[in-house]
Amino acid sequence: MSLARLVYSLFRKVRSVLLLFITISLLFYYTFQNEIDILNSYALNDSLPSINNNEHDTETSTNLESATLYSSISDRISADKGNSNIILDLSDPATLREKNKYFPLLIRKSSNKIGSNSPISSLLTFKEKYAVLFEYSLPSQTSATQDEAHKVQHNMQLTPDFAMVQQVKEIFMKSWEQEQLLLKSKLKRESTWPIDLIDSLDTLYLCGETKLFQDSVNLIEDFDFRIPPLAVEVIDIPDVTNRVLEGLLSAYELSMDKRLLTKAKQVADFILRSFDTPNRVPILRFFWKSDLRNRFPDRETPSGQLTTMSLAFIRLSQLAHLNKYFDAVERVFTTIRQSYNEFDMDFMLPDVVDASGCQLLTSREIEKGVHIKGSGIMKSINEDFKFVQCQQLGIFLSSPSLDDSQEQPRYQSYGINEKTIPILENLLKIDDLFQSSYDILGGSSKNANPATEDANANDDIVEDGEYIEKRNLKSGQKKESAENALNGKSVIDSQMFLTYSISHIFKFMTFQPMFPKQKGNPTVKFLSSVLTKSQFTPATNELDVTVKRSYNVSLNSCRLGGILGLSSRISPQGGVNSKYILPSSLLEMSETITQSCFALMKEFDGLVPQKLQLDPCSDDKNEGCEFNSEVKSQMIIGGEYEILENDQDTGIKVWNHGTNGDNHRVKRNIIAGDELVENESIKYHTLGKTKSATAANDDEITQMRRVYTFGKDIKPHITKDDIVGYKWTNHPDWPLWVNKVESRRLLDSNIIESIFYMYRISGEEKWRSMGRQSFEILLRELMKLNSGAKGMWQVKEFYENGEKTNNDLPSYWFSRTLKYYLLLFSGGDTISLDEYILTQGGHIIKKK
Repeated sequence: MSLARLVYSLFRKVRSVLLLFITISLLFYYTFQNEIDILNSYALNDSLPSINNNEHDTETSTNLESATLYSSISDRISADKGNSNIILDLSDPATLREKNKYFPLLIRKSSNKIGSNSPISSLLTFKEKYAVLFEYSLPSQTSATQDEAHKVQHNMQLTPDFAMVQQVKEIFMKSWEQEQLLLKSKLKRESTWPIDLIDSLDTLYLCGETKLFQDSVNLIEDFDFRIPPLAVEVIDIPDVTNRVLEGLLSAYELSMDKRLLTKAKQVADFILRSFDTPNRVPILRFFWKSDLRNRFPDRETPSGQLTTMSLAFIRLSQLAHLNKYFDAVERVFTTIRQSYNEFDMDFMLPDVVDASGCQLLTSREIEKGVHIKGSGIMKSINEDFKFVQCQQLGIFLSSPSLDDSQEQPRYQSYGINEKTIPILENLLKIDDLFQSSYDILGGSSKNANPATEDANANDDIVEDGEYIEKRNLKSGQKKESAENALNGKSVIDSQMFLTYSISHIFKFMTFQPMFPKQKGNPTVKFLSSVLTKSQFTPATNELDVTVKRSYNVSLNSCRLGGILGLSSRISPQGGVNSKYILPSSLLEMSETITQSCFALMKEFDGLVPQKLQLDPCSDDKNEGCEFNSEVKSQMIIGGEYEILENDQDTGIKVWNHGTNGDNHRVKRNIIAGDELVENESIKYHTLGKTKSATAANDDEITQMRRVYTFGKDIKPHITKDDIVGYKWTNHPDWPLWVNKVESRRLLDSNIIESIFYMYRISGEEKWRSMGRQSFEILLRELMKLNSGAKGMWQVKEFYENGEKTNNDLPSYWFSRTLKYYLLLFSGGDTISLDEYILTQGGHIIKKK
């Protein structure tokens, strides 16, 4: 029998069965598909088989922050017999849990009122709701030759100061024995992770305490880092990253103990849970046990802290050969890149942003059916238990006002503090980690495509004292493609972002205060915060930005000295950058900031305020900016700090520099782009609602022109009753040259960190001399504040206003402060900055 006849015979025997099988399969498929369509229709129409409603008839309910979601489940769904509709009460826990499976929560701040605890069995196993389909691949990095590698440290040999190294080690061991970290970790095993112990591991290793280090690692091995202990309700994701993940990675980099790498992967995998949001931006205050898992990131999120995980995740991707950690970082920076022009100051993010990227549709837009026709629109549940329609824009937005009103524009707050510094620091250090072979903002390898270079980059070089601009500007406008891309690659890269950010800091935030006379008369400058409000004028395509300076200084701004110093040594090269800061200007500013912060430390005898408020220097009164208590007292008595106007928009009182009594007209400097263009008197008024930052024109976008205007400075309200003689009435311990002091600290690391960086990059002995003086001040104050019988004394932090009640040492004393002192006085080959990077948490990772 031929093969063809055999096949035909078999076909005849099975064709009836085959036809029946196909028929049944199709029936089963379409029945199953119909069920899916029905369930999807229930979700889309806010209903389930037993839950149906008209969302506009939702009963008025309390705010999510005050709602009790732990109450017993009751049936709050009542039928409307008149029209057969059923009112859905989303404040009911059972209903909210069910609807949250389909609609994410969109709330201002995560709190412990966002859901009851999930079953323990579901906490160990985690399934992502917004899984990544295509991960960004970790970029390959070509090994650089000695000549090509970044040379951060000074070329001269940096010899150790053995006497100072020994002193630092003795203080470390005194602190370690006082804290008994190993014992405390054993006793708290059931209630928490050994966070302080992990945070201290790498410094313990650098001190040569091998036995204690191994004992600590053995203890850490017994902990399960897949999930936190059940007693822990909320996880501060940036803090866990800084102290736990970075601590484990740093100890692994030094010891190469693979147990630490295994634990680091467990911690990182848990942190990745916070990235399971619709836009893959993390929830920083992570209530990990909540059964309401479908959530947007908070609408009030510290902008810089969204990048805290960057260095640790990238390095872990390199060590573990897994893309998922790098992918998480890439997506956050992609959102930052796309947001570069969204706020009043381009290339800067305010202190707090709406990380959800959700623009709420108005009721009128919903009536017109925009939510059905528009793309990227997701139905969500807000904190008032109401359904809202949210258009995902893929960018960060300004945080909403307290009442969600959009009638009046809000001020945007910009400062150099713990909320914003991580963006600048991580952009710089990520570039150093990749040795400029990959740009995290540009999303591509540098110099990989010469076509991305701007052919006219060198045609128009304009020198402006502190930086050189290499962009061709015509009437303040520049055409960009709708995707902000050139030849398929982003025209926004890390170098451009850093350059424009630093330019804004130089122009708007740097100020010279009235300050006590300094030996040698060095220039003292600090970094203030500013408030901005803007109004867009479509006719001229201009954004008029009013900048109001408030002379509040955060001690975290002292870290910028070290960051700028590093930037002067490892300035990125290549790419499509149009502008860069001169290294000499970066170095000069970093020196000024670091010296000023050291002067501040001396004035406060080591008890440096975390926040303080100063008076700006007035050249027409005092060219040297030297503080004079008699002049200050006379100004207060004379009413120069009295209220001239109450700014209702900001809720704070402002002060006019003018003393002629004219509180209606204020002299303001107007800055267009980067040049001071005119000086005129303008009647002060409240600006209207900010319009769109760009105007679409076919397939191109015309970049608007920003016009910056200096408004009234924000000053404190001080009356003659606030002083007695030359002292403050209620705070006689405050010096008169400061108007406000908050949270003084003795063991803080911000200043010594910048001193360490300045020494390593310059090799100048003056920085070590500053380090010795600050260490002497530190020891003197420790002995004075914490002395006991027979000359005994303890190491304790100085906490004011009842901020801390126990006597535990903060772990930053081990992981940052003592580490920077130790490295400052060690030889240059100990954790060389040419081979290692120190993270935001002070931990050590290797350059690949």
